[in-house]
Amino acid sequence: MRVTAGQVELRDSPSGGKMFVGYAYRFGVESANLGGFVERIRPGAGAKTIREQDLRGLFNHSPDNLLGRMGAGTLRVAEDQMGGGYQIDQPDTSLGRDLAVLVARGDVYGSSFTFQAVGGQRGVNWSRTERGFPLREIVQMKMRDVGPVTFPAYPSSDVALRSLAEMRSLPFEEVIAAAADERLAELLGDPEEPVKPAAMLVKVKRYW
Repeated sequence: MRVTAGQVELRDSPSGGKMFVGYAYRFGVESANLGGFVERIRPGAGAKTIREQDLRGLFNHSPDNLLGRMGAGTLRVAEDQMGGGYQIDQPDTSLGRDLAVLVARGDVYGSSFTFQAVGGQRGVNWSRTERGFPLREIVQMKMRDVGPVTFPAYPSSDVALRSLAEMRSLPFEEVIAAAADERLAELLGDPEEPVKPAAMLVKVKRYW
């Protein structure tokens, strides 16, 4: 799961009523420290899943808090030059009405999405930031849902670090220990040496 820095907003819908509007993710924006590394989304990473998946609009990622879905036309997701934006028509339900009040008051302001990095060696790339900090770049991903969330937190993900362990053929426990000691940059080796992308499916579930 990820939470963006941008706020979800309540806007008038062209077809009448209201809609929740936000960015599920933004391109090229480095995340906060996710446990010894940072992450960013490459432009176009979500294009395929947007075309092919019947994505859901959920509040707090809960299937019980359904707000809309692409298959019904009540959720619209598209990538632009900024990132992956979404619009969810406000449902005339107790959840929809209550959430509209909370968003309008600013009590709920985060946007988030869940995804899997896919594409084998093409899906994830480990490198470094300009400051030499470990960077995990998502090149291709498969999403499940987008929508407003309550807590814009940044918990680390052990699952994401498995891709680095696989890339360097290291015991996973060693990578976890390096992350705790902020030594992940050492595992990436020589900063002048190109870093091969991870060759495994990585499931990520955390906030942006």
